[in-house]
Amino acid sequence: MKHDIRSILGLQGYRVGSVEQADDGDTVRVELPEEGACPQCGVLSGRGHQRAPRPSRLLWGFVGQRPLWVVLRRRRLWCPECRKAFTQGLPGVARRQRASALAQVAVLGALREQSFAALKRSWDVSYGRARRMLLRLPVPWCDWSLLVGTEGPICLGIDEHSFRGKDLVITITCLSTHQLLAILPNDRQASLRTCLRGLPDELRSRVIGVCIDLKAGFRSVVREVLPHAHVVADHFHVIHDANKRLDETRRLEQNEAKTTLPRWPLLKAQERLTDKQRMRLMELCARFPALHEHHWLKEQLRELYRCVDHAAAERHWHKLLVVMEASDDAAVLLWAKTLRNWRSEILSYFRLRITNGFTEGCHTKIKLLKRLSYGYRNVEVYIRKMLLGFLPTSFPTLAPHLLT
Repeated sequence: MKHDIRSILGLQGYRVGSVEQADDGDTVRVELPEEGACPQCGVLSGRGHQRAPRPSRLLWGFVGQRPLWVVLRRRRLWCPECRKAFTQGLPGVARRQRASALAQVAVLGALREQSFAALKRSWDVSYGRARRMLLRLPVPWCDWSLLVGTEGPICLGIDEHSFRGKDLVITITCLSTHQLLAILPNDRQASLRTCLRGLPDELRSRVIGVCIDLKAGFRSVVREVLPHAHVVADHFHVIHDANKRLDETRRLEQNEAKTTLPRWPLLKAQERLTDKQRMRLMELCARFPALHEHHWLKEQLRELYRCVDHAAAERHWHKLLVVMEASDDAAVLLWAKTLRNWRSEILSYFRLRITNGFTEGCHTKIKLLKRLSYGYRNVEVYIRKMLLGFLPTSFPTLAPHLLT
């Protein structure tokens, strides 16, 4: 019977005594074997040196959502080989920890999609204990080969999102294998440079493309650390920038005309407009030439991404820039200058056809996890908590890390 209990509860290596029930969970009293291996030389020794005056209480696991505690007395043994005393090791428990690897894996599994407060209510695990388990999680949580594969070219995605208010952090993903690789504690170029240089040389040599938004700092760092990779401007951000410029022109015309101008007929894709919206768009373009010009340029940028190859895209790009640079509108000239500065990055899309869609999907899930906890104050806890939400469903691979 005791052997069955050991197998069910994962207490192999212990001698099970009594089992007690209480309000704060179930308690199992166990005893350690008479002998223990020296951590220095590995020699088995049964010679006692000292015995703890009081028993230790360890969180072993959970039965349902009730904590399972293990109570035992630690022993200090004498190693005849090293001529030193050592504390007998506990199977399944790392040194200087009061929770087993089994309990830590269970807590981290529950914390993936819960807040710390919800974990306290359902599992009766305090914030301090859960936080220590979370910060003990290694980053990255596994070998790089499991995240990006062992061979073949890879593409990276770099974008930023809000950690708290105006505090931004950088997200790095692998677009080839759809894996979240890292979240950096800020949006500084030095942090991104350190992270990219910290990647293994074999992995960096396989990077053929990096997708970014229209941020010059990201571009300069990628060109410095990964000079062989193509830098691709995410086409979503290019069109988003065009819509922002168009909407700014709409607001200026609206203030000047002292009337309300509808926003949606201008920003919506032209082929998806309803008949009513199409008529409204024609009225706006006829009445406001600046709006007509900005809307036409926005649609031409969208048409650029329908080109079948790089050569066709380059021809379309050249015609578009000629028209923009011949405009009398100062806003259009500034827009043309921005697009010319990002010419190679925008046209690189037609070489690799990569976007930051997966990265934006990661941001959607991160926002959900962040709102479950009503925000975070500690950026290190935030990073580990967000990375935890992207771990695979199976957690046995974490147990060896938690024992180190």
